[in-house]
Amino acid sequence: VPGAEFFVSPQEPPLPLDAGSLQLVYAISIWSHFGEGAALRWLDEMQRLLRPGGVLAFTAHGLGSIGDFVRRGMLTPGDGSTAVYALATRGHWFRATFHGGDWGVADPEWGHAYMSPEWVLRHVQPAWRLRRFEPARLDGNQDLYALERLG
Repeated sequence: VPGAEFFVSPQEPPLPLDAGSLQLVYAISIWSHFGEGAALRWLDEMQRLLRPGGVLAFTAHGLGSIGDFVRRGMLTPGDGSTAVYALATRGHWFRATFHGGDWGVADPEWGHAYMSPEWVLRHVQPAWRLRRFEPARLDGNQDLYALERLG
């Protein structure tokens, strides 16, 4: 891709980029793995990197993912119930699932994470505007969010 620059992201922010240097960030199946602390740190980093009017498009596990994973046997019905309760009461549920690491990522805040749209909005407003939310948009599983960074 002409003019594109690529680098490996560290597990923790910040990225080696100037504040306000990006217009668009997309992260497919990344927030679906962050524990709550990591998710919030990376949302703060996206706010730092995106200029006003810039868009963060990302996917995350939500209620649809829980149902999908229970149907496919990736979550037990008991874990599914726990996850639904956590989303209803706190908005976020995390389970450490990669005890030996996942494709080179070995971190206590990297596993399977689930979040509600209310949790996302609570943590991004008033700095962001929700431009689009599509439940289970990615493969009938992960929710799609498009957030616009405000001035």
